[in-house]
Amino acid sequence: MAEGWRGIRVTIPSDVRYLEPVRTMIQETAALAGLGREETAQVELAVTEGCANVIRHVYGNAQNERIDLVFTFTTDVYEVRIDDY
Repeated sequence: MAEGWRGIRVTIPSDVRYLEPVRTMIQETAALAGLGREETAQVELAVTEGCANVIRHVYGNAQNERIDLVFTFTTDVYEVRIDDY
């Protein structure tokens, strides 16, 4: 990983009620990374859709499964990885 990287790993249950706190996490980490409003909104949409797809298509709407989100960012890169199991 590049020098100056920062990261946060969060585990949420596969429940759509947890998508709002995920959006808040995106807003906060995107601000730390220096993303603008439009970029942040695009990331929010992509990650929310990604998590919703995992919940629906991978877990069949089961609310007791695990989703890990890994936020990694530097001054040049902002990345969110969605891990399902």
